[in-house]
Amino acid sequence: MTKKVEMIFLFLCFLGAFYLRLQASLNVPYASDETLKIRVAKEINLKNFELPLGNEETHNGPLLLYVMKASMSLLGENRMGVRLPSLIYSLLTLWLLYVLVKESLDQRTAMLSLILLSLSQLHIGFTRIVDENGFLIFFVVLTLLFIQKALHAGQKRYIFFAGLSLGMGSLVKGTMLTILPGILLYLWLYKGHRHPFSGRDILLFLITCGLVVSPSVYWDMTHGYTDFKYHLDKSGFFAFSFISLALFLGELFIWNLHYIDEISLSQIVSYEYPFCNWLMGLICLAGATYFLNNRKNGFTDLLLWIFWSNFIFFSLVRSNSGGGAAFHLDNFWWAIVAVIPGFILGGAFLADLCRRYKPVRYFILPLILIYFGINGISFVRFPALCWIPNDRVKILELSKTAQKYREEGLREEALKVEQYIQGRYYGL
Repeated sequence: MTKKVEMIFLFLCFLGAFYLRLQASLNVPYASDETLKIRVAKEINLKNFELPLGNEETHNGPLLLYVMKASMSLLGENRMGVRLPSLIYSLLTLWLLYVLVKESLDQRTAMLSLILLSLSQLHIGFTRIVDENGFLIFFVVLTLLFIQKALHAGQKRYIFFAGLSLGMGSLVKGTMLTILPGILLYLWLYKGHRHPFSGRDILLFLITCGLVVSPSVYWDMTHGYTDFKYHLDKSGFFAFSFISLALFLGELFIWNLHYIDEISLSQIVSYEYPFCNWLMGLICLAGATYFLNNRKNGFTDLLLWIFWSNFIFFSLVRSNSGGGAAFHLDNFWWAIVAVIPGFILGGAFLADLCRRYKPVRYFILPLILIYFGINGISFVRFPALCWIPNDRVKILELSKTAQKYREEGLREEALKVEQYIQGRYYGL
């Protein structure tokens, strides 16, 4: 592919990705967690550098609150002022993903990985509102990029930057640290690079991360272990659950629960965030399984360590909400660190199939991408917070959405949702 064709492809991908996320941001009211973060962020005093190290209400690191405060100070306390950083970080994530995969694997895999994440309703859903998971995905990609550069260039600064990125991701949400076991196992076992990490390199990586995250840890220790106790109370360890599987195939689960009444369904699934589209999730799982026996290079090995360590761990963590049932599909985003490795492995899987089989390259893959495009457009046009393939639940959630719009004084938006309900479900 020539440089000019590549630039045209990237421009169209980023333009489409931005459009989908912008439309999604404009089409949904504030989520309940989002409203809380806005209130807490408004209390931060940037002028006098009164920067909190934690918060007893959000139970996450303070970095996202600082970003929100800075954005609102520049753009005002409106929807775009609140959500614009999420849109910017989403595009940065896509750009870094393309660079990472192109440098570590090949251009075709980079293109497919970029398209998958651009059209992913999961990534659109996390980045259309102010949500820690969207920012967390950015730092996952950034950490992987610096680790790869350190392994290939052998420069200590990249090791430092990798630790810095990991620490900053942990200041957004502690879930970021679940990437660490897979990375450490890989660095310890795999020595095939020109510049493998030595014991000192790993120590520098860990110390840098520890120093960055230490203020937030100190705050938690001096405030009665508020965050630690909160997350511990929500989790039951070493008990089988569908958390990891629901992240990638949750939509299939919900689709097959159409016979369950909406009250029962509401007890086992969250409406605030979307599941990964079922076909896209299936491709991710297929790629993560395929490369177990079809090793490509050291980078895919790194992704496999991160993906499967995360997937297995959260398959043994059960949510204590919803009665603690194994089939409770809430909190599926706990395994969010596995998303980027999954999407890259899925893109590499499709690229490998295209190289081997012409029908996949010329017929099956184009149909899949068309389906993803239609799915992405349909998702952002749906005015509820989450797309659920159950008509009764859709009506219920859309009615709540209309009510929230009216409470915010957005009468036209509320009327639009009500007309959508009447036309789509009642033929009025």
